[in-house]
Amino acid sequence: MEGFESKITTCSNSEMSKRDQLKMIDLTNAIQLESAVKANGKVEITPQIWAVVEIINPRSKGEKKYTKFVLIDAAGQKWQTGSESFMQAFKQINDFMEGEAFSIVAYGVESKNYPGRNFLTCSIL
Repeated sequence: MEGFESKITTCSNSEMSKRDQLKMIDLTNAIQLESAVKANGKVEITPQIWAVVEIINPRSKGEKKYTKFVLIDAAGQKWQTGSESFMQAFKQINDFMEGEAFSIVAYGVESKNYPGRNFLTCSIL
């Protein structure tokens, strides 16, 4: 697609293979985490690799530039979200674990500022 760009800005491994980099920037087969949480109440994930991907899409009806958080779990399933609250919670867990393996549960929490709306977050299992 002309003008479409995606690039990794942050990732789990500074020596991520070219193959894994391509997996991170190709979101076509990634499950939308918000949809999975809405359908199932929660989603448990054991992350293997992750990346923050900056996307520029001149044909987007909304924002032309946006960020997606992408992770691949131990089973090889790819997940994506644009949720800032999820990204912040994941980063806090990941930084605290300092390279140790971990699993998370992604879930929705009702917003205190916007009644009736949920935001996506995660906690360690």
